[in-house]
Amino acid sequence: MGVLTNGPVRAQTAKLDHLGWWDDFDTVHVSGDLPAGKPDRRAFEALLAGLDAAPEETVFVGDHPVEDVAGAAALGIHTVQVLGDGDEPAPEADASVARDRLAADLPGIVDSF
Repeated sequence: MGVLTNGPVRAQTAKLDHLGWWDDFDTVHVSGDLPAGKPDRRAFEALLAGLDAAPEETVFVGDHPVEDVAGAAALGIHTVQVLGDGDEPAPEADASVARDRLAADLPGIVDSF
């Protein structure tokens, strides 16, 4: 499992520190350390390289319809869009899940790929 997050390195690493997530992921990529952020393909390519995974064997979970879903889908990565109240799934999303159902439903969605 990996993280790809947009933002300045200092701010994003502080968030990861606060959440205690560093040891939960095999690779972490912050756009401030990359040549480009999401939705640029180079950001997703860095994630795939860090995971040593091919696009077709990868599932990207995110909430932003362009930065997360369209960006990952453009590389052939399976996508799951996390929806807040009133959000509509992006056309590129392979699946979607309500934010309040994430823990319960995401494992089954990922397994379906």
